[in-house]
Amino acid sequence: MISLKNKHQNQRALVIFGGPSIVANRYPLQSIDKSRYTVFLESKALTPYFLKSGLVPDYYLMFFLEKCKSNAFQHVVFQSFLADIKLDDLLREQFLAEYHFMKDHFDMFFEPFRPHKGPHKKYRYRPDVFLKNSPLDLLANFPGVAGLSIESNFQDYAGSFSYQNPVHKFHVRKAEKQFDLDDYFHVDDEGDIPSLKDYSFLNSAAIALFPILKYLGFDSVFFLGMDMSMLGSMEFAACYTFKSMKHYEKFFKKAQRVFNASFRENKRKFMRPPYDFEAVEQILSYRGMTFLNIYEPFEYAMPVPGIRSISFKEFLNGTVQ
Repeated sequence: MISLKNKHQNQRALVIFGGPSIVANRYPLQSIDKSRYTVFLESKALTPYFLKSGLVPDYYLMFFLEKCKSNAFQHVVFQSFLADIKLDDLLREQFLAEYHFMKDHFDMFFEPFRPHKGPHKKYRYRPDVFLKNSPLDLLANFPGVAGLSIESNFQDYAGSFSYQNPVHKFHVRKAEKQFDLDDYFHVDDEGDIPSLKDYSFLNSAAIALFPILKYLGFDSVFFLGMDMSMLGSMEFAACYTFKSMKHYEKFFKKAQRVFNASFRENKRKFMRPPYDFEAVEQILSYRGMTFLNIYEPFEYAMPVPGIRSISFKEFLNGTVQ
C-alpha cells in the first residue's frame, strides 16, 4: 500500500457504489473516459450487470472479504435465515430457485457464529466458501484490477478463493479520541503497512475509503450510485428481486433486528439510518478535497448530504466547474 502514496496526485477519482439508480437510470458506464478518471468499485457493485457494461475498474474495494462472498440478493437470503423469515411469497419467480437452493443446502454455506452477540451474529458464512455470482466469484473477470483490503481481515478470509489480483493492504486501528476530521483523514505510514484510524463508523466505506483516496493523492472525487438506501446493489437490489416494494416492506419490517445491533429506521422508507447520513455529511465537510455526487431522480435514492449533485451528462461532458 505504501507504494500507492500520492500515486494519483491531483487526479480525479470515480467511486461506483452500485446503488440501483445506476440500473434504473440506465447510465452508459461504458462511456466513462478512463483517461480522465481512476475508477473504484465498491464490493457488492461487482455484478453481472456491471461486467456487461464493459467498464474495467482500476481498484476494487474489498475492505471486508466476507461482504464479497455474496451479492445483494444472496445477502437478503442470508438475512432471512438470521430472522427466520420465509421468502417464498415475497420474491420474484426468477429468484426462487436460488433461494430454495441456499435454504436446502444451508449447512454447506453457513455455520453457527456468535448468537450471544445478537440475532445478527447467529450465523456466518463458512470461511472456505463463497456463492456463484458473488463478487469473489466474478473477480476472476478482472485479474489485473488491484484490490484494497484491511490486512487482518484479508488474512482471515483470503484462503477461501483463488485470485490473481494485486492486493494493497492497510491496518485499521482504534482511534484514541473523539472524532477529529483531520485525524480521520491522516494515514500513518511509518511502518511497513499504512494505518488508518477506526472511528467506529458502521458504514464500511466510511471506515477506510475516504482517507485512502486522500492518501493516494486525489484532489477530486465523484460518486456514482451512492443512493443512501438499504436496497442493495445493481440488479440484485430489492426493487428488482422482490415482487413489489410492498413485499420488500414486509421483509424489511421483520428483518430490521438482524441488520446490525444499532440499526434505527429512517423516517424516509428504505433509506439508510440517520447516523449514516450524519457520518457522511461530517466526513464530506473536509476541505482538503472536492466531492461531487452524480445524481438523477430515482424513487429510492437521495442526494448525498452536504455536497453538490451533478447529472451524468454533466459528468461525461466534463462541464462541471
